[in-house]
Amino acid sequence: MVLQNKALKKLHIDHDWSYNLSDTAILAWVIRHGHTLQELSIYERDTEDPLSDEGSSRLIHISKHAEALVSLVLEGEGILLRSPRSMYRMHHLERLELKDVSFETSTSSPISQIIAACQGLRHLALESIQSSSATPLVIESCPLLETLSFECLTGCSEITVNAPMLREFLVQQPDTAMETLSLRAVTLVLGGNLRRLALRLNTGVAVTVPVQPHLVHLLAHGISWSVIQPLLQGSEGGVRLLEFGVAGWHDPDTWEDTSFTVEGLEFLARCTPMLEELMIGSGIGNRLRTLAAQAQAAGRGGDGDSLLKQSMYPSSYWEHLSHLRLHMSGTPGDLLLQLLEDILLVAPSLSTLCVGSIKRFFTSSQSDYMRQSAEIKFFNGILALQRRYSHATVLVE
Repeated sequence: MVLQNKALKKLHIDHDWSYNLSDTAILAWVIRHGHTLQELSIYERDTEDPLSDEGSSRLIHISKHAEALVSLVLEGEGILLRSPRSMYRMHHLERLELKDVSFETSTSSPISQIIAACQGLRHLALESIQSSSATPLVIESCPLLETLSFECLTGCSEITVNAPMLREFLVQQPDTAMETLSLRAVTLVLGGNLRRLALRLNTGVAVTVPVQPHLVHLLAHGISWSVIQPLLQGSEGGVRLLEFGVAGWHDPDTWEDTSFTVEGLEFLARCTPMLEELMIGSGIGNRLRTLAAQAQAAGRGGDGDSLLKQSMYPSSYWEHLSHLRLHMSGTPGDLLLQLLEDILLVAPSLSTLCVGSIKRFFTSSQSDYMRQSAEIKFFNGILALQRRYSHATVLVE
């Protein structure tokens, strides 16, 4: 039996620990030999009764005696922590992962208090965490923190992170209408070490991120171009993966990023010469449709071609771009075809060009004949592009 090994460094419990871990012998063993235990993982499965006061007490005992603990993973809907004191002695903890864990405490911001007690953390992941009331989440006492992810936190009104060594950051809102309204702001105070930034939010969340010169991956769903633009400009051309213009969970298909201008296309290519993968969402497509209509109304051109030709063909080519995916349902067919050709011209290494949500390109308000004619014209244009730019495979979904 693994518990007989007095020098055990890893302990993984993957069953209903409300019965198994309550065994006095197991708890006594953990307390007695906690000075060697470095990694502890507890997964609670299929329980009806949440782990409440008694469970928190056990964690307090573990934290008191397992002072060498470096990694702690707690996952399960049956884990209910009533007190942040559960981890107050884990001074050597470097990795903390909490998933489906509930907090019930009389003090405010229990998550912030737990993290404040673990100042040596390098990796922190919180997923599907439930709090009894809407509170701000503040991370500012972990100077060594390198990776940080928040997924589906309920009851969180604001997120503030002060982490000078942070290299990766992810925040994703829950896919529920109530939580769409709860999170109001995300503020990052960082050094210049961030390499991966993933923001999957709904429009309307205020985002503050300083310029990061070493940024490599940027995923910005529901984030306006006004936030993305300075990040790209300050990345020193090193961005290799970019997703933007993607609507948030509850944004409608008609969502339009009004901060984007046609000059943004040239700016994008100029600031991302090392780009390898790019996804442009429908928020930009809707915006281009509006810009094309405005240009036509102002007498600056009758179609989308003249609109795009003002700004594309930048001097800095996308020499490394290999994969491009477009979800631009609001874009007129002519405008989209010109955009595709502009990209193919400046991306000689492009191997796959995928155009998604194609059924939404053609409006239901058109007559059947007009819609079919527009579809035929669009697909003929795709075939012509494929013949002219044989280095890339053009896919239409």
